[in-house]
Amino acid sequence: MEQIAQEWELVRRYRPELNWPPFYEIGSYVARNLRVRLIQNRMRSTKMVTTEMVTTETSPVGWTTPDSGGWRYSLGCTKDALRRAHRAQFLPTESDLSEVMKGTLTVEGLCARLAARRKALPSMAEHIRWIEMQAKSRGFVLPRGLKGQRNRSVSWRWVELLDIAKHVATRNNPLRKLTAPERKMKTLATKAAKNCLPRYVAALAEIRTMPGFTQMHAPEHIAHHRRVILGSWTPKTNW
Repeated sequence: MEQIAQEWELVRRYRPELNWPPFYEIGSYVARNLRVRLIQNRMRSTKMVTTEMVTTETSPVGWTTPDSGGWRYSLGCTKDALRRAHRAQFLPTESDLSEVMKGTLTVEGLCARLAARRKALPSMAEHIRWIEMQAKSRGFVLPRGLKGQRNRSVSWRWVELLDIAKHVATRNNPLRKLTAPERKMKTLATKAAKNCLPRYVAALAEIRTMPGFTQMHAPEHIAHHRRVILGSWTPKTNW
């Protein structure tokens, strides 16, 4: 959810004419739907290597053979990342949630569908055991440590820098100018916001058409959502 909040704020600063509200004011309904639509099943590494892939290659290096669903699994992922990817298959998909929101699928029907899906898939132990056998036959050893993992929280430095460039380090302020590293970081932040823009616009347009859409909640709900998102974070004042 924090990644969604960071990207939302980047897009909001990149295109202020959209008049999007701050993330903590969009309401939990919109926030949850954005997360379902935009957060992909991927490994949290510095290179963001996915745990699964579909390919036409006969035997790609570093990947398992296809499973019953046609997916290959990366042999460079830790067991923990592979377990998270396997558990995600037991969760409702975007299409499942859309059917429930539109009224074409009941909650009981969704639960029955998830139970059937869980029964059809191998257990966690069987899944990991199969990947370990695949790794052994290819001369790979699944990594156990955290080397190469991105375990830090999402950085808000890009959002802060865009605010600094707009409100503090302006042309009319001779006392504060952006340094060379900050200018490069601003360029990266702008490119990231530009890449996120079409996905967020399309997702928000789809969410607006759903029957349960509501952009604002009662003030107490907004305050709770703000506390959940911001936590103990406080803005820097030494600009």
